[in-house]
Formats: sequence, C-alpha cells, structure tokens
Amino acid sequence: AMALRVHVVNLAGVSIFGPADFEQPLLGSRLREQVQSVVTKPFKLVHGADLVVDNHPIQGGGDHDEVLVNIVFVSFGVVTWSWRAPNCGGDSSTVADHLAWGVVSVAASAYAFAALKDTGEV
Repeated sequence: AMALRVHVVNLAGVSIFGPADFEQPLLGSRLREQVQSVVTKPFKLVHGADLVVDNHPIQGGGDHDEVLVNIVFVSFGVVTWSWRAPNCGGDSSTVADHLAWGVVSVAASAYAFAALKDTGEV
C-alpha cells in the first residue's frame, strides 16, 4: 500500500504537525494520537468538510497520496455574575478580558471559580 503524506495546519495555514507519512489505511484515531504528541490544547481535526472521526479512514483524493488536515482549537469564553455581589466577590470585571476566550476548563466551589486557559494560565 502506498504511504499517505499528511500535513496538519491551523485555519491561518500555519503548520502544526507534519508533513508525515503514514501507512494506509490511516484511521482518525492514529492521526489524533500523533498530533496529541505535539499539541497540548484541546482540538478537533477537519479533512475537507468533514470532522475526522476516530474509527474512520482518512482518504487521499483520487490518485493523490497527500492530504491537508485542518486543526481547530477548542476553547470557550466565560461569563460571570453573582446574586450576592459584592459579599461573594461577584465583580470579575478586572479579569473579564482574560475570560473572553481560550478557556478550556472551569472548576468551581460555592463561592469561587477558576478558569484554565489554553495557554496554561489560571
């Protein structure tokens, strides 16, 4: 079987992984595993117009043995409010810009929360 050369780029066209050669068939899970070795942020992989699915093969186009895969980083923004402000520190306006995007996880207690950013910041 012919090798499949895969290059993973972000939506701006910047190379994130590869080009790298894989034996065919290349399942989405195998590519995801390789990309996770160099990317720590949560992501989705897109080939053409389709989301790369773990148990489905990534196909080259016709006679082509090269494919371009886009990586989309998954992050969210956080909106905060408090019904007991200011007793419980309900004003988060000083950090609002930091919470607008890039949040990958939130941990909370009854009176506080912490947001983990895709940069590693808390």
